Amino acid sequence: MSYLDELLGRRGSVSDIELVFELHAAFQEMPARLNAQALNEAQSRLRLLCRYVASDGIAELLRDDRAAVVEAARLAEEQGLPETARILNDALAGVPLPRPAPVMLTLPGEGAAPLGAAMHEWSATDLALSIAEEDFAACVMDFVAEHKEEIALPQLESARQTGATDAVVVPQMAGRRAVELVTELLAHRAPRIVARLGEHHRRSAPKDVRVIPVTHSGRPPVAESRLARLRNRYGAAAEPLLEIYERHDGLELFRSAGGAAFVFAPVDEWDALLQHAVEWAESVTWQDQPNAVPPSLRSAIAFGYIPGDAEHWLLITQGPHAGKIMLSVTDLVDGEPRMQSIAELLWTLLHDAPRVIGSGGYVSYTDPSSGLSYYPERYEHDS
Repeated sequence: MSYLDELLGRRGSVSDIELVFELHAAFQEMPARLNAQALNEAQSRLRLLCRYVASDGIAELLRDDRAAVVEAARLAEEQGLPETARILNDALAGVPLPRPAPVMLTLPGEGAAPLGAAMHEWSATDLALSIAEEDFAACVMDFVAEHKEEIALPQLESARQTGATDAVVVPQMAGRRAVELVTELLAHRAPRIVARLGEHHRRSAPKDVRVIPVTHSGRPPVAESRLARLRNRYGAAAEPLLEIYERHDGLELFRSAGGAAFVFAPVDEWDALLQHAVEWAESVTWQDQPNAVPPSLRSAIAFGYIPGDAEHWLLITQGPHAGKIMLSVTDLVDGEPRMQSIAELLWTLLHDAPRVIGSGGYVSYTDPSSGLSYYPERYEHDS
């Protein structure tokens, strides 16, 4: 089965917009292997459509990637999305949608003040495109289905490397306990993240890279009586995680001025995090089939999260994946664990941190002078 056949086979269980973002990532990897000028027409169109969907807003596209807007307007016209086509063609002509009147909030003794975020010239256009009933991402995936033989993209390099990475990780971490790996991480001197500008702003210049100092910290340990109750509740699958909590009731890792990039939540937060994950599964991921929510979710430990990401990192405690690590949406839908153990997660944070903190694109570092965002590329520390 080809990569595109596999990708299209996930429609219905994974949203079309998630699939388009995956294709965007595939194109981001491609320049190292295939010169952009070598793309055929279908590949070139899809590359631009993915850039449009993955963009941060119409203003950025009009400034830096106008061809993506042109291609998006063309597809909207071809696929019968008249409102989207109209808005995009107006944007290309330099005509934004009018900004709505601000909502005013009146407080006793303080008068009236505008409520909500400040609006810029293209805010109404971005809002209209984001909430439009016309499903642009579905049209992009329809285009992929129609032209898959011409597009014929190879699988993501990162996906192909996963198996190879596991083959390296397993022997190197043999015999290493998760709690030992935590101790090693907390002992690092001068820890730092090397971050790089997003693809659209790179100029192959020194300023493309920033070194971000970070810190790691742990809270005081969980009381022994509390740990005993947790061991009784979760069983042997939770033991490697609970060994960490014998020393630290939560960890804040890769903390910079903007906050931590990965959090091991305190025990008191586990139930609330799991409840959030269950509610999301029932009302969003499996909203049409709430009975299809995997039973392993309800007995899992929601121990970790990346601030800003709706997904939680789960330790599965029951079923065939007991002892393994899964994300509360992506991995449960796919039915495949992300890590084989809590020790593998810690080993990855030590040796390939962007594989964890870079997942989802929620961790970035903003340069206050330019407003541009830098994304984690590798983790370093002094020996």
